[in-house]
Formats: sequence, C-alpha cells, structure tokens
Amino acid sequence: MMRSVARRAVLIVGAAVLALALSGCSVFGPSQSDRADALARVLESSDIGVTTAEATYQTSFGGDLTVTVTLAPAALDPAGRVSTETLTRILNVLATETSTMRVATTYLYTKDGDGQRVSLAAAAEENGLRAEKSGYSLVLSRTDLTGFANG
Repeated sequence: MMRSVARRAVLIVGAAVLALALSGCSVFGPSQSDRADALARVLESSDIGVTTAEATYQTSFGGDLTVTVTLAPAALDPAGRVSTETLTRILNVLATETSTMRVATTYLYTKDGDGQRVSLAAAAEENGLRAEKSGYSLVLSRTDLTGFANG
C-alpha cells in the first residue's frame, strides 16, 4: 500500500516536471516569455533603427516566436523598404538572442512609424531568404537564423 502511494507521488511529480519542460517554463532561469521580452529590449536599445519591438513566445511543441519591429526612416531604403543592412542586423540580433531559447520558428514583421507594413522582400532576397508571398513578413527556422549569429 505504501509503495503504491510513493509510486503515485513520484509519477505526479514527474508529470509536473515534464509539463513545465514542455511548456517552455523553467524553474531554474528566465522563462521563454521573459527571454522574448529581453529580445525586444535588445532590439530597441540597438542602433539598428528599431524604434519599438514586440516579441511574443507561443508555447508549442517546437516553440514559436513572433517579432514585430517598428523602424525609423533611416532604417529604410530610398524606396521605403527595409534596407538590406537593417534586415541583416536584425537577423543577427534574432540569431544571437534566440540561441538560448527553445524556438523552432520565428515570424518577423516590420512596420514604419505610422504603423504601415514595410516590405522586406528585397532585403530578404539579398540575405538569401525568401519573404512570405505578401513581402511583409519572414518565417525563419532555427537553421535560417544560425548563419546570422555573431554576423
């Protein structure tokens, strides 16, 4: 009888630890959401031309991260699109900051100071990536970002 109670207690504790691990939570450090918030602060404090940034971690099997940045006019090319240099630098920050996160896919969206979406298709192509059909977002796998780490 006592053995089955102890076994049941071990199973309950094990299930709780597994649930925490799968949800992206950590009892020994910052949560994935905390790390996403820190990523947004890094983007905002950089000299890339990001005036505001929002990063949201969605708990899933692999972990998804959605990042939306508002860009200063200087971060855009003459045609009003995200410049290649700006995108490269943003990707470098994303690669570096997500290296300690459990993120399988990162979704990147860009807009200008008026809240209008800004195309990143040309800059993505220059970086060897392909923007989504609309040209206003990138879907990046961990592999896509690896090449931009410390770049």
